[in-house]
Amino acid sequence: MSGVDTALSSDQQRMAGLSAPVVQRLHAAARAIRDGDAAIAERLLKEALAAAPAHPEALRLLGVHLTRSGRAKDGLSALRRALEQWPEDAPLHTDLGSALRAAGDMEGALASSGRACELQPDYPVG
Repeated sequence: MSGVDTALSSDQQRMAGLSAPVVQRLHAAARAIRDGDAAIAERLLKEALAAAPAHPEALRLLGVHLTRSGRAKDGLSALRRALEQWPEDAPLHTDLGSALRAAGDMEGALASSGRACELQPDYPVG
């Protein structure tokens, strides 16, 4: 399986159980988070979460958005809810580590990043 195939498979797994419109909103929200457009990310995440309030990928993206928006404690709540469903997910542990660092919990951040490395040694942590 090529890297592109692996990425596609991973994306399909992360979005499992979501309708096409919700997947589109989450992809657009991820781009808005990456581009620093907090207002658009917030709107798209609210729409996605209205349709799938407990989906772990939607919660993960919400946690990333909240952390990057200076609301790390709220972000931690969303990330921990996602971890309840995906406890073995390296990207989620990496995002949790970032949120813990932003909240000032360096010990927790190191533990979470370490867990991500244990789960997927080739996953970029940082």
